[in-house]
Amino acid sequence: MMLKSKIICSTFIVMGFISLVFNASLLRAEVKPGDVIDASNCEKAADVLPFPLKIAEFMKRDGLVMKVIAPKNYPHPAAFVEATKKNAGTCKLEDNCMGYIAGQPFPEIDEKDPKAALKIAWNNAYRFEGEQNWYKQMWFDFINKDGVIERQLLGKHAKCRVQGRVVLPTVPNQEKVLRKEYMQFIQPKDCAGVGFIDIRYMADEKDDDMWAYVPALRRVRRMSGAQRQDAYMSSDFHIEDFYGFSGKVSDYTWKLIGRKKILAPRDVPWKFPHNYGPKWHIGKDVEYQPRDHWVVEIAPVSKAHPYSKRILYIDCEWYETTYAESYDKKGEAWNYWVVPSTWVPERQWFVCPMTPCIDVQANHGSVAVVAPAVVDDIHVPSWFTLDALEKGGH
Repeated sequence: MMLKSKIICSTFIVMGFISLVFNASLLRAEVKPGDVIDASNCEKAADVLPFPLKIAEFMKRDGLVMKVIAPKNYPHPAAFVEATKKNAGTCKLEDNCMGYIAGQPFPEIDEKDPKAALKIAWNNAYRFEGEQNWYKQMWFDFINKDGVIERQLLGKHAKCRVQGRVVLPTVPNQEKVLRKEYMQFIQPKDCAGVGFIDIRYMADEKDDDMWAYVPALRRVRRMSGAQRQDAYMSSDFHIEDFYGFSGKVSDYTWKLIGRKKILAPRDVPWKFPHNYGPKWHIGKDVEYQPRDHWVVEIAPVSKAHPYSKRILYIDCEWYETTYAESYDKKGEAWNYWVVPSTWVPERQWFVCPMTPCIDVQANHGSVAVVAPAVVDDIHVPSWFTLDALEKGGH
């Protein structure tokens, strides 16, 4: 009889626990279009927030606000969809996707697949993004703990996708280049002329060609791949942090944590040059949509890397990194990166108008802000040469 009572008691305890969890889930599931998530009610949104404890802290301490709207549909261009179908099966994990032609490498991801995280990684690396963008103005604002801009850099930036172009005209690619990027600073005086070129190859084991123009030396210098892990222009982020993650796939181990719905800043208003605040956070007029994300944990293979691991929140449809959190060697949270995006309907792709990075240990932030992009249908190879870098620095 006593045994029966214990069984009944245990059953009630288990059922009570399940009921408690279910009810808590119901409370959190109340987030709906029209809601405004702030310091007063952030707990109920925990299930749909990245790093919820830290976001709650940002709301309570800094006044971060999230306006919730219904998810919108953002279809890929028909040419990209067609390329995905046409080239299905050409990408192989064994050769680090060297057979990639165009489209999405792995359109179907099974969560139970032991290689799912690696396939997500390659979808992220070869995601469809602006095939060619030219930003005539780009700001880097360095913001202290009081929300004051203590330093501001002005520059210009160009990015060109070489392999896998399906919307804009294709370009010769004998060297099997994935993409090229160019950045040159104009102000302030102490960094005017400093410029960078980064060429990423399809061969993942091949180091990037990275070059910097240093006005004081009046010449171009080659950078090592290890410098991707350095702070960029004394900001709060490293070169590898751009776009949430811009490192090499094979430089990390990839582990899938799961798939979940996360509030994401999509189709944000483009206000230049300052479309953020309070402090270094996204502005109060930004709207957030619940979107499916892959949550992936990555750890650098190199023991010399400044991070011990990162958690990436990768959009399940577009494979862009929406949020990233990085941890130091002690395993403590170091910085948080948010990548909002603006939809360009005439091109059917997203561009990133501003990107905050928050160093939670230093209580400091850096925000990259770009002016509306100019998209050119003709590839301009001369933008991405050492000649252009040197001329732009004079």
